[in-house]
Amino acid sequence: MRNKFDSENIIKSKQRSVDFGEVNTNSEIVKKMVDLVNVEFEKLDSKFLEPACGDGNFLCEVLERKLNLIKKLHSKQQIDYEKYAIQVCTSIYGIELLEDNIVLARNRLFEIFNRHYSKLFKKLNQEIIKSIRKILELNIVQGDALSFKSGKRLEKFIIFPEWSFIDNLIKRRDFTYKDFIAYAPTVEPNLFSNLDEKAFVPKSVKEWPLTKYYKIYEFKK
Repeated sequence: MRNKFDSENIIKSKQRSVDFGEVNTNSEIVKKMVDLVNVEFEKLDSKFLEPACGDGNFLCEVLERKLNLIKKLHSKQQIDYEKYAIQVCTSIYGIELLEDNIVLARNRLFEIFNRHYSKLFKKLNQEIIKSIRKILELNIVQGDALSFKSGKRLEKFIIFPEWSFIDNLIKRRDFTYKDFIAYAPTVEPNLFSNLDEKAFVPKSVKEWPLTKYYKIYEFKK
């Protein structure tokens, strides 16, 4: 009797499983796991990070659900849909050790966006398309979430951009991934602490000038 998971490529190769512990999660299990945080899909700006994203199974399911919400709320006006699609894509992050998986994850996520976008509108904005690709390049990175290091040789710290909308502009600030795990304490008064406890606020490594949200593709890196 065939297992119901046999039709999916859960293990790409035995050697990869031995060398890297790589086993993909079946799509039905992915859906059930994402269902556990379904309330988060009521908020377009809720952020998702997959620290061992493989070729993107979890992130693809998250993007599908977020784009379905945008379709429901903003499909009548193309310019509104495009802005919120940018916001949704900036909220999805992934880390993966294997380079081929990173390429595949980015491509799969882009194809999901492109499929939704092209079904809704006839004239597609190429600046939006290029900006989505740039966001995925910056948000889905090659690295090791355990060592906080990035790249093939794991020599530098993983950097993630934080994206914040201000009307039709977007602000980008870059942070090291490790600073989201081990925050630097501050004793300054702020909105996120009670009277008798310290708050932990990460410090950005770089701040970029405000830019129009559909011009994100112009970032050099």
